[in-house]
Amino acid sequence: MDELTRMYRIRKTGLVTPPENLRKIFDHFKQRNELMANETIAYHNNANDKKEELDRMQSEVQQLEAILEAKKNLLEKYHQNQMLPTSG
Repeated sequence: MDELTRMYRIRKTGLVTPPENLRKIFDHFKQRNELMANETIAYHNNANDKKEELDRMQSEVQQLEAILEAKKNLLEKYHQNQMLPTSG
């Protein structure tokens, strides 16, 4: 137990019973595990947010590409109509 308190730099309280120091070690482990779990949750939430944003942007790009293609087709038709000889 002394090795654990040194390894994790947990302060021992004066002349207390070993179970008290053991409780401190377990409290430290519990806090560390909660922190790691919260960091993991935050990491996954951040990754999900970025994926949703990427999906939204890809959808927007597809829509804009479709609009661009439609405008190119209209412009091409306009130029073809301009080049037709007029009977006069």
